[in-house]
Amino acid sequence: MSVRLLEALRLKPGQTVAFVGAGGKSSALGRLAAEAAGEMPIVLTTTTRLGAAQAGLAKAHLVVEEPKDLAALPALLAEHGSVVVTGAAGGREGKWYGPPADLMESLHRLAVGAGAALIIEADGARGRGLKAPAEHEPVVPPFTDLVVPVAALDVVGKPLGPEHVHRPERVAALLGKSQGDLLAAEEVARVLGAAQAVEAVLAGAPVRKVLNPGWQAGQSTSVRVGLQAVAAEAEAAVFLLADMPFIPPDLVRALVQVHRETLGPIVAPRAGGRRANPVLFDRATFDDLLALEGDRGGRALFERYAVREVPWEEGITFDLDTPEDLARLGGEQG
Repeated sequence: MSVRLLEALRLKPGQTVAFVGAGGKSSALGRLAAEAAGEMPIVLTTTTRLGAAQAGLAKAHLVVEEPKDLAALPALLAEHGSVVVTGAAGGREGKWYGPPADLMESLHRLAVGAGAALIIEADGARGRGLKAPAEHEPVVPPFTDLVVPVAALDVVGKPLGPEHVHRPERVAALLGKSQGDLLAAEEVARVLGAAQAVEAVLAGAPVRKVLNPGWQAGQSTSVRVGLQAVAAEAEAAVFLLADMPFIPPDLVRALVQVHRETLGPIVAPRAGGRRANPVLFDRATFDDLLALEGDRGGRALFERYAVREVPWEEGITFDLDTPEDLARLGGEQG
């Protein structure tokens, strides 16, 4: 029996999900509206544009051009269960624009108040199956709970060009390929892994983005690429793992402070009776870190260097590896 998209996303009333990328975003919106019928109300909208026919993805369509237009939403949800909310139609293609940007927060509050899930098409791809975003994309509202990157499987084995790929020059640069080269499945996955949503969240922040084109060769490649980007100017480096969501800024500060006071080669938290992440490495360890190979991280150095420990509560050890972990995370945040 196939798993419903509603269940795969662990969608709950009051949550906001944004779909980005190419090749299936609108289909996902319609699928969620159909699956949620009778279970929870759904509001579908866009921060870009929807095709003329996409107003039919839900059972009702509400056009919002000014604040008073939103007043009709609760009644429409109560009557129909699913509503597409757009701005006015326009342009040569007659597409529906998204609601005015200054009304998106109000739309979010109304959806949450009505016990609805808010589903957003937050990217455009002109009907292509794969894309790499421009600097201004995707348009993901700050209240979004979950971002889902999308690509069409039918681009696998197709040439990297404008017929199948939106902004093919950006995809080519990301993959180190030439336009016209055939796309492999792992390359499509790499484009999805380009973290469009993360880039949007970090836009304007003092963050340096470094891509690891050799990630398939194991954790050591990410250690090496990240460290090479900062080694010339850093006295130490702190490695944080993306699957550990409960690492507080105060812990990172504590690691840095202990390093400043002791110049210890490695500083790590101790939580739940064991050493935990994140871990700080002094520059004296950098050569050994750069020499790591395969699926090995900095823990391989723990036997070579003294490790200073910072006591911390056990909650930081939660890591996100399985769908069950994701469900637990939602429960703990709720």
